[in-house]
Amino acid sequence: MVEANQYSLTHKELLELLIKHINVHEGRWQLLFNIAVATGVLGPTPEQSFPGVMVTIPNVGIQRLAPGTATNLPGTLVADAAEVNPAKPD
Repeated sequence: MVEANQYSLTHKELLELLIKHINVHEGRWQLLFNIAVATGVLGPTPEQSFPGVMVTIPNVGIQRLAPGTATNLPGTLVADAAEVNPAKPD
């Protein structure tokens, strides 16, 4: 049997996994990517160096949408925690 060495998730799948992992049961949520940008002179040698930009993603999370906001976001970017991770009855 061949072993998988790579897995790929859609934005929606990642969002749903994070909602379940964090154990959220209510609200509409979207993915949150924190991005850091740095500028500088980049290149392998001084003769091959140019102004450039470096972008990193230090962390990924979820952000709750306020009720009634962002109603125009596509369903692939927003998930309802009550549907994805319903609370279990006591």
